[in-house]
Amino acid sequence: MVEPVTTAVLATGAVKVAGDFLAKAAEGSATKLGEMATEGASHGGLALWRKVKDAVTRRGAGRAVERFEGAPNDSRFRDALAIELEEALDAEPGLRDEVRALIDQLGGTRVVIDQTATQTGNDNASVQSAGNQNVVNVHGRRGS
Repeated sequence: MVEPVTTAVLATGAVKVAGDFLAKAAEGSATKLGEMATEGASHGGLALWRKVKDAVTRRGAGRAVERFEGAPNDSRFRDALAIELEEALDAEPGLRDEVRALIDQLGGTRVVIDQTATQTGNDNASVQSAGNQNVVNVHGRRGS
């Protein structure tokens, strides 16, 4: 059994790679994307995107796919799609293996975790951490 964190990381990585593919394709043109599609599923990014899209759409989350396709660099839509994909990966072990294999074909599992902290006011502190078994110590003085 794959641990939930592993499945979550795989889903996040797959959406990141698929989003990068879609964003790059959008920089070109519809014709360029069409050319890539005619190459068939052998194009790694396209094959991964098709796998993710089909899996999430089968689960009835087509709206998440539509939003993501419209703005693949929008972190809100990436996060929403990753959650839907994580559920699909948990439900279908074969799908998990296929997605992992596609990512490996593209050069291995490369996961980038985007973190943002927006703060207003005075005397703010912020800590962000990603990964497993992290230890974070925050030292500082509060107030003046």
